Amino acid sequence: MQTNQSEAERFVRQHFLDACQESIEIMQINQTRGTITVANQGSSELATNDIDVVINGTLRTENISDAVIIDTGHTAVWFPGELLLISMDCSLVGATVLVYAGTSARAYAG
Repeated sequence: MQTNQSEAERFVRQHFLDACQESIEIMQINQTRGTITVANQGSSELATNDIDVVINGTLRTENISDAVIIDTGHTAVWFPGELLLISMDCSLVGATVLVYAGTSARAYAG
C-alpha cells in the first residue's frame, strides 16, 4: 500500500517500465502433443509461474501440466531470448490461444 503520492508515482512509473520491457510471441502450437512454444522477445525476465493461457476464449491456466525452458530445463525464470514450452492437459486441436505473462505481455495465435 502506498503511503504518499511520491511512492504511488514511483510504483506507477515502475509498472509502466516493466510493461514496456515485456514482450512474448507464440512460436508454435503442437496440437498433437498439446504444447505451446512461446518466445520471450522482451528485455526483461519473466516468471514461468506467472503465465495464464486462454483457449477458445476460456481461461485454462489450471490445465497447464508443465512449463519448462527449452534446452535448459529450468522452470522458474524465463530470460529474454529463451523459449518456454507449455504443456497443456486439454485439447489444442483447432484452438485459438492467448498467452499472458508478467505484467502485460501477451501473444495470440489461431
